[in-house]
Amino acid sequence: KIYDTYWAGYDTPRHLYHFDQNTMKLLAKRFDFKIIDTIPMKLDAYYVSLLSEKYKGSGLMAYPKSFINAYKSNSYGKKSGNYSSLIFVLAIK
Repeated sequence: KIYDTYWAGYDTPRHLYHFDQNTMKLLAKRFDFKIIDTIPMKLDAYYVSLLSEKYKGSGLMAYPKSFINAYKSNSYGKKSGNYSSLIFVLAIK
């Protein structure tokens, strides 16, 4: 939300889709998998924020801005369980 079109997480053309937790549950169920763990990638918030600030052309202010925004993102994730980047560990049912 903060970076809008400058958000580095889009990372096209490598990231064609972004899935939320509900969609991953539906996909796992559809293909006879079960999610056995969900692991937050907390450092990814710092990397993506720094890269997004670079895209915005923030100069030297990119460092403090990105750190603050990543910290906010991870704080929100800790409360909600909805981190900006997650690893889903699946197993065959």
